[in-house]
Amino acid sequence: TETLEIPKNYSEITDKNQSGLVLFSSGTTGEPKVMVHNLTELAESFAQPKKTRNLNFLLFLMFDHIGGINTLLNCLNNGSAITLPENRNPAYILDLIQTQKVQILPTSPTFLNLMLMNENFADYDLSSLKMITYGTERMPQTLLNKLKERIPSVKFLQTFGTSETGILRTESKSSTSLFFKIVDP
Repeated sequence: TETLEIPKNYSEITDKNQSGLVLFSSGTTGEPKVMVHNLTELAESFAQPKKTRNLNFLLFLMFDHIGGINTLLNCLNNGSAITLPENRNPAYILDLIQTQKVQILPTSPTFLNLMLMNENFADYDLSSLKMITYGTERMPQTLLNKLKERIPSVKFLQTFGTSETGILRTESKSSTSLFFKIVDP
């Protein structure tokens, strides 16, 4: 078996007696990697309470993904409700959105496509849904157009981040545009 290289910042974190968040890449773009984030600093970046928001997030991206961790910390910071799915079946997720009045859905383009392909998609009441954030992979313009056509009241926001860098804040000029800019300081 092959061992993964210990990240350079590992000793910086342990020398300070701080907590680390260990993430592993699958190696889809090359060799698998291990990344260590300073969990103490990551948590402190959410320490300043934001304005409390009465929003209900569906945590589609789980805690093995930097996007899921970021969403969880953001929800805890702003007092949002969290809906945790038992599985990732499109019909089940659509039902959760309807019954739990989910307002924010962070997910991937592949899953959004699977949702649209559900034969009963039009039968679900998705009126509670205010925003879908998407990332983890490229969004085809044709899919984004179909989504806006099928659920026009929903705002779509492309997110960006990597396991190595974490999540960066982005802005788009519109819900139908694939172009975004990174606005992180």
